[in-house]
Amino acid sequence: MFTKINKTTCRSLCKIIVRPIPVLVFCLFAFTCCAVPKTMNNMRPAFLPTPDTIPEKATGQPDIFTKVDQDAKYAGDWMHFLTTNLRGDTPLKNGAKPGKYLVIVQFVVDTKGNVSDIKVLKDPGFGIGEEAVRVISISGKWIPAMQNKRPVKAYRKQPITFMVN
Repeated sequence: MFTKINKTTCRSLCKIIVRPIPVLVFCLFAFTCCAVPKTMNNMRPAFLPTPDTIPEKATGQPDIFTKVDQDAKYAGDWMHFLTTNLRGDTPLKNGAKPGKYLVIVQFVVDTKGNVSDIKVLKDPGFGIGEEAVRVISISGKWIPAMQNKRPVKAYRKQPITFMVN
């Protein structure tokens, strides 16, 4: 079962296995030395960005969020504000027929609650879009949107329904 190893077999194995070892060690050492940076200045730490480490835009303005943990909301009673300040007869004066008219207004609420960039996304006409923009612009301070428990600048879409009788 076992075969005897003679000197020629041992010499052959030595040529195949043992002789290449110094060459392999030299190559491994040479390539390893070349791959190591000469100074620590070339190295940068690898890390995952967190909300605290994400930089603001070059202009110094933060990004405007489209999805947030908690949407911006009006600081007071929104329905009371609308019923007191909205001119409900605007569509009737502009020739609207009786019915429901929905306008959707989009605007930005910044981290201090200020409203800006008001625009109408869905306007049924009859001066309804302009009236909705006017009311949003006089609405005053809002409670800003929250992301990761911090106030952020975010878009807000506000639907307003006009009932014409």
